[in-house]
Amino acid sequence: MDASGRFLAVASALGIRIIGASSAADPPVDAPVDELIHLPYITDPDFIPAFKTCLEAFRISHIHTAHPGVWTVLNELLRKQAGDYRFTLCQPSPYQSIWQDTGAGYAWADAILADPFSQRILPEAGTLKPALNPAQYAGLYKQFLQIPGQCDLQKLTAFAHLARILPVGDLVEIGSLAGRSAFALAWLAQRYGIGTLISIDPWSNQAIAEQGREADILNRDLESIDFEKIFLAYISNLSLLSNAAYIRAVSTEAIAGYRQAASEGVLQSPQLGSLPVAGEISLLHVDANHEYNHVRQDLETWEPYVKPGGWVLLDDYHWAFGDGPKRAGDELLASGRFDHTFTLGDTLYLRKG
Repeated sequence: MDASGRFLAVASALGIRIIGASSAADPPVDAPVDELIHLPYITDPDFIPAFKTCLEAFRISHIHTAHPGVWTVLNELLRKQAGDYRFTLCQPSPYQSIWQDTGAGYAWADAILADPFSQRILPEAGTLKPALNPAQYAGLYKQFLQIPGQCDLQKLTAFAHLARILPVGDLVEIGSLAGRSAFALAWLAQRYGIGTLISIDPWSNQAIAEQGREADILNRDLESIDFEKIFLAYISNLSLLSNAAYIRAVSTEAIAGYRQAASEGVLQSPQLGSLPVAGEISLLHVDANHEYNHVRQDLETWEPYVKPGGWVLLDDYHWAFGDGPKRAGDELLASGRFDHTFTLGDTLYLRKG
C-alpha cells in the first residue's frame, strides 16, 4: 500500500533489512524491499501457518502494515496468543494513525486561535483581519510539514498571525529552495487577498556562493546538491496555488526583473503563469546566503520597496554558523525606519514605519 511509503523510506535510510510480504497475484516488482515473499490472504486458513514460518525463517522482529485488516489479525494474535509470538507490531492502528497527523494540526490551530499574538503586535482598532477556521489552519499545518525545509512551526505560527495585519502588496522571499515557507506565505496571502508571492532564487550550483568561514560545514556540501531537482520540487509544491511566482536569479540581479514587472503590472513565471505585481512589498522574507555582505546586499536591494506597514523578516538572526544575519539585522534596528520589532525563534521581525 502506498501509505507504507513513508515508513519504507525511513527504514531503508537507517539500513534496516526489510522483508516485504504480499498476497496479491501480481505483487509490485519494484517494491523498495530487500526481499519480497508471498503470503496467503488473511482470510485463508493457511495464513497463520505461513505467517509463523515467515517469522522463523527471516527472524522477523518488527512488523509494519498500513492495511487495517492485516493489522487487526496480527494484533489479535499478540493479544490472544502472546506466548507464541515475539514480534512488535506498528502502533497505532492504521485508522488511528489518520488522526495522529490530523489531530496535531487541529491542536496547532487551537493554539493559534487562543493566542492574541496579532493584537499584541498591532493593537490599532479596525486593522485586524479575521482569523481562519480550525480546519483551514489544520490543513495549512499538514501541507506545510509535507514540504521539505528548515522553516519551523514557530515561523509558521508567526506567518499565520502576520497575515492578519499585512497590508496589500507583494510578498517577496529571497531564498526558497523546495518552497516550504513560500507555500505557507502564498497560501495565507491567497486566503487574505494580500497579493502575489514572488520567490527569488537562482536554483543553480553555479550561482550559489559560500556562506563564510564559520559555515565551512555547510559550504562543503554545496557541490553535492542538485539544485535543478530542488527547483522542480519547488514548482510542484507551489503550482497548487494561484498566487505564486518566481524570478530565477540571485537577488541583486532579480531586482531588475521585479522593477520591470512592477512597471508592467504583471510577472511572467515559466510553469507558474502570469500574475499581477503591485510594485510595493507587503512582506520581505530574507533567507538566502547568510554571509554578512550577501545579507546586506539583499536588504539594500529589496528593503526600499517595502511599503509603510510592511514587514521585513530576517531568517537566522541567531545563527550557529556565523553572525552575518545578526550584523545586518542590528543595522536595520539602528536605522530608525521600523516601529515594531521582535524576535521569535531564530528570526528577526521588523515593521516599517
